[in-house]
Amino acid sequence: MSAELLEVLRAQGARWPAMTARDILKLLYQHSFGGGHLIEDEEKMAARLEEEYRQAEPCPGLPLFEPLGGGWARLHLAPARKAGLSAGLIGRMFRASARPKPEGALLQGVDEWKSLAWQGVFPHCTLAQAEACLAEYKGGPVSHSEAYRQAYHPAYRVVDARLIPLLPLLRQIDETHPRRVALDGRSASGKTTAARLVAQIFGFGLVHMDDFYLPPALRTAARLAEPGGNLHYERFEEEVLAPLRENRPFSYGVYDCATGQIREHRRVDGSGPVLVEGAYCMRPGFGSPYDLTAFYDIDPETQKKRILARNGPEAARRFESLWIPLENRYHSACHTAARADLVLRAPREL
Repeated sequence: MSAELLEVLRAQGARWPAMTARDILKLLYQHSFGGGHLIEDEEKMAARLEEEYRQAEPCPGLPLFEPLGGGWARLHLAPARKAGLSAGLIGRMFRASARPKPEGALLQGVDEWKSLAWQGVFPHCTLAQAEACLAEYKGGPVSHSEAYRQAYHPAYRVVDARLIPLLPLLRQIDETHPRRVALDGRSASGKTTAARLVAQIFGFGLVHMDDFYLPPALRTAARLAEPGGNLHYERFEEEVLAPLRENRPFSYGVYDCATGQIREHRRVDGSGPVLVEGAYCMRPGFGSPYDLTAFYDIDPETQKKRILARNGPEAARRFESLWIPLENRYHSACHTAARADLVLRAPREL
């Protein structure tokens, strides 16, 4: 059994005791497949969301986000409206979370559901009702029961749970429409994933600082002693910042650490909005080329776990002995977090 899903089911049963078999089946469907793949008509989706957003009834104690497990969460519209999130931003998040249902994918959590129904966790769903509901299920999306609608007036959208820690940044971009955004931070905090999500939501061109590692020929003791000196900042200034200041398209070289060579060139439309992500992008020597800056933080223990899982033991040792100390020295000397407009924090992992 999935411990995550069991926790979600128990929490849902406690919060929404009027859940019927149909509502639990809907929860399992969202846990397994999300909800964004249901978008077929963009204009109708936006109009329906706008109407639901305006009419959503406040519910005391209702959280902004409610985890569904499986990488998904419900974003409740009434708390979102109270928090000042626009319907347009919610629509963008919903679209960015869209996924086609995987071929042959199976509904998850059926055994967990039956077990909890047998234990009486769901007052309005017995084991017999669960089995009958599953027997009738044809594999497609499920609607809430009328009893659930009457009891709770649900108004939410299912979104990618990775958007939750990014909400302050998403809201700021939605409200201020910056053209140049920088996302600095610590290794394994989730900067690259966050940047790709933000770029997808708002249509930013992307520049990755990992593409500007310092070539071996330039790695002198004096250079590496500089805060941020292990970045090829001269090339970044020439290939990226100069054209950004002139609002023109550009192409920059992607450095390959394995070969020590530029392996390809990536083209970016600098006449449109651009997001630069990665450690050292807020180096003070660059001046003030950005309209909005954010620092993505992570606690050391979670950082170690993520690097080990992502890179393996050997690379993790190198991160711990070399790359993380260099980054920490840069962040400390350049006061990166204090200078950022926003500080985001990666969720702590158990």
